[in-house]
Amino acid sequence: KLLFFDDIVQYLKVKGEKTPNRLEATDYARIPASSLNIRNKSRIAVINCTGVIASGIDSDDPFYGKKAGAKTIVQNLKKATKSKSIKAIILRIDSPGGSALASDLIWKAVKDAAEKKPVIASVVDLGASGGYYITTPVDSFFSAPGSLIGSIGIYAGKFSIRGLYDKLKLKTESIKIGDNATLFSIMDPWSKRERAIIYKIINDFYVNFVQKVADARHKKYEQVDNLGQGHVWTSEQAMANGLIDDVGNFYDALDALKEKAGINEDESVRLSYYPQKKSLLGNIMGKVEIALSIQNNPIRSLIRQLEKIQNKPMALMPYKIVW
Repeated sequence: KLLFFDDIVQYLKVKGEKTPNRLEATDYARIPASSLNIRNKSRIAVINCTGVIASGIDSDDPFYGKKAGAKTIVQNLKKATKSKSIKAIILRIDSPGGSALASDLIWKAVKDAAEKKPVIASVVDLGASGGYYITTPVDSFFSAPGSLIGSIGIYAGKFSIRGLYDKLKLKTESIKIGDNATLFSIMDPWSKRERAIIYKIINDFYVNFVQKVADARHKKYEQVDNLGQGHVWTSEQAMANGLIDDVGNFYDALDALKEKAGINEDESVRLSYYPQKKSLLGNIMGKVEIALSIQNNPIRSLIRQLEKIQNKPMALMPYKIVW
């Protein structure tokens, strides 16, 4: 029916042959959910991977923005896998990638989960580099129309802040033992020897990345290599290139997952979201902590951020950094 409120009251009077009792929202809220028989639905875990992939827990970063912490995601995957009430898992991804090592830790947790329960990846906006890497063990891969997929590639870089120190008239001294002792120093650029070492490291990561995709997508290494090398594709292009299984939204992935989990297509499943949302106080304190760390010692804060990415293989969609 399409009725105004007054017409609804009149309709119920005729239907029930007596004036219906009015129930306040506060009274309705007191009814225990257990009495409504709605807790017996099949559960599906929705595990979010949102932001730049990094080690540690989910947080907000002053340079990267939203950070998808590998520790948080791995813990959530393990919880969902162990839970007897969870029948399947949706890995919900919106990430340009990030740390190659952190991505590998998440990949291992996804692989372990997929060996025990159906796991489907659902990408919205970005499923690139490390964000794509972590999907390789899943049963099926859905990506929303217009999302960016791929960026199969690894890179590493190094910042030298010696020029900044010179402007600030700050000096440092280091004691060097061994030819490569300054490999991770933020004071000097790489030597030719050090650059060769870093190149070998990132090339090993890249070969591993390509092989994992080749195994997952049932392609030859050379085919994936041609699609890789940092190239970014839309969902439609990724589908044509065989990098995903289907172009579809969250509910398309959910329908496919229900079928894999043996859940009737007409059944309304219960979704359990990981991680749970932070409280308002938790969000405020997180922002305050970031602001204070920058204001108290901006130079030290800058150095800490640079040290996080110095010389480390990054499975991250390329972008421009302006200082």
